[in-house]
Amino acid sequence: SVSSAGRLGRSRCHIQWGRSPRPGYGSMGKRKSSAKPPPKKAAAKLEEQFNCPFCNSSQTVYCQMDWEMSRGTVSCVSCLESFTSNIHHLSEPIDVYHDWLDECEKQNT
Repeated sequence: SVSSAGRLGRSRCHIQWGRSPRPGYGSMGKRKSSAKPPPKKAAAKLEEQFNCPFCNSSQTVYCQMDWEMSRGTVSCVSCLESFTSNIHHLSEPIDVYHDWLDECEKQNT
């Protein structure tokens, strides 16, 4: 016995061959490849050499971070001035340098 749908030439399946029920997907079950995300920009590096506030020499102040003692020391190579401050796990050399500048301002006022 042939169904009425078969006699009329229509199929019971509502999905047509070669067409996907969802737009944007291929007919063979593969998903459309997505566009690659743009590459991340590299973070700007922080300075590790600084200008001396005493002798005004450029790039002569270096910082040493002693993590075991929790101390950061900045010192100028040309005038031999130095400063030591306490540091923690988030501290960077620029933080110790700015602590030195803040202490200099506090002494001058």
